[in-house]
Amino acid sequence: MDQRTMARLAAVQAIYAKELNADTPSDAKHLLDANHQKRMNKKMFETILANVEEHEEEIDGLISANLSSEWTIERLDKILKATLRAAIAEIKFGGNEKNLVISEYVLIADSFYEGDEPKFVNALLDKISV
Repeated sequence: MDQRTMARLAAVQAIYAKELNADTPSDAKHLLDANHQKRMNKKMFETILANVEEHEEEIDGLISANLSSEWTIERLDKILKATLRAAIAEIKFGGNEKNLVISEYVLIADSFYEGDEPKFVNALLDKISV
């Protein structure tokens, strides 16, 4: 994995940890081992987390608005929600190329899930990125 992909994966993990435990510091670097920290783009990691924290309400609104009527954001798996939050923060506030960002987060979702979740991530991010 390259440094940017490592930063994205670490951001998803940090957002997930914060979702599980509200007392987790917002930078969540303490969760990462030294080797992981050396191999990732730290500035990108910090930017993703800062954007999620600053725009969380807006990001969650975008997720909710793009779910089917039977689903609520609270019903989403926490890892899936963390993946979507990080991706949307990057798409909407990070200034990175949308198709690349979507592709990266679909691959991250694929590393956590064996079912249709990566397709769900792809579809939802495609809708939001328009």
